Amino acid sequence: MDTNLTLESSRLILRCFNREDAQPMQKYGNSEEISRILAAMPHPYTLQHAYDWIARQENRFRNDYSYTLAITEKTSGTWMGTIEMFCDPANRSAGIGYWLGVPFWNQGFCTEAVRLMLDFGFAEKGFHRIWAEHWALNPASGRVMQKCGMRKEAVKMDAELVNGEYRDMVYYAILRREWEEQKRRFDLREE
Repeated sequence: MDTNLTLESSRLILRCFNREDAQPMQKYGNSEEISRILAAMPHPYTLQHAYDWIARQENRFRNDYSYTLAITEKTSGTWMGTIEMFCDPANRSAGIGYWLGVPFWNQGFCTEAVRLMLDFGFAEKGFHRIWAEHWALNPASGRVMQKCGMRKEAVKMDAELVNGEYRDMVYYAILRREWEEQKRRFDLREE
């Protein structure tokens, strides 16, 4: 797999990480709003945390375990967040996880990034099913999934114990045929 993967939309470029991404990642990741919605994000989030995380991504990428990309603004190159596709080749499926720095919330950037990854997963990787999950306390993430055509599949009650508190997990998914139908409808609207 080419570790120079780049995906583009009208406003975004999703690209592979580099060491220079550690500083904005630490800046935006060191937020209580972010650590509250991401189990794997320690708080405080240090620059060393960011460097270590970035260093692990290339091997995961090369082994087709996951594709982790920086979400950047197309015209300025501003680093905004991260999106990852976790691969399950035995089942021809994948999961998507993502986060954006707080200043970039509620502007449609996350929806745009998830759509790019869905297109990559279905068109380039040939997956049959792509899923995502979010804690129930983060309904904004669920709205992103819905806007991308994913359907709610389940709610797992008290799924994870985080900081002494049980949290419900909400699951969404989309199948290749559903994605193809959405693309077809969109193409018809464009004509």
